[in-house]
Amino acid sequence: PELLWLARLLGDLACCCDRRGRRIAVANLAVIYGARATPWRRRRLVRASFRHAARVLLDMAWFSRDGRARCAAWIELDPALRAWMHARGGGIVVTGHLGNWEAAGQAAAAADFRLTSVAKRIGSARTTRRINRLRRQLGQQIVMSDGAIRGLLRALRAREWVALLLDQATDPYQGGVWVDFL
Repeated sequence: PELLWLARLLGDLACCCDRRGRRIAVANLAVIYGARATPWRRRRLVRASFRHAARVLLDMAWFSRDGRARCAAWIELDPALRAWMHARGGGIVVTGHLGNWEAAGQAAAAADFRLTSVAKRIGSARTTRRINRLRRQLGQQIVMSDGAIRGLLRALRAREWVALLLDQATDPYQGGVWVDFL
C-alpha cells in the first residue's frame, strides 16, 4: 500500500514537472484516440501513465533487494511458460511496455533463466547506470541499444534468452524501422 501511494505521488509530481513528456503523451493519445477521447480523458490517461512508470521504477528497486525471495512471493511465472522456456533453453522474447516489464525481467532472472535485455539510456548517464545496476541485481544481463547486436548474438549463441521491447523508438540509422500500427 505504501509503495502504491508513493508511486501515485511521484507519478503526479513527474507529470506536473515533465512538460515535454506530457506533451508527447498527449500527442500520442490524440493520434490513437482522435476526437473519441476528450481532453479531460487524455489528461487522466497521461497522469495514469506517469503513475504507472513511477510504480515500475519503485517495483524494480523493491524487487532488487532480497530479490529471489520477493519474486517468489509476489510474481508467479506461468508453469506452462516456465516449462516451455526450460524445454527450449534460449531464444527471443518480444513484448511491449505493458504491465510491469521490469518485474517480469527480474522474475525471469530470479527463476534462473539466463536473460539478456536491451536497454536505452534513461535520463542522464548516471541515472542509466543506477537503473541498470538494479536490473542486474538478480543476474539479468543488460546491453545498451547502441551496438546491442554483438551482446544479443553472444547470448543467443550461448542458448540464453534475449528480451526485446517491441515499442522502442530506434533511429533508422541504427537499424530502426517505423511501423505505423495505430
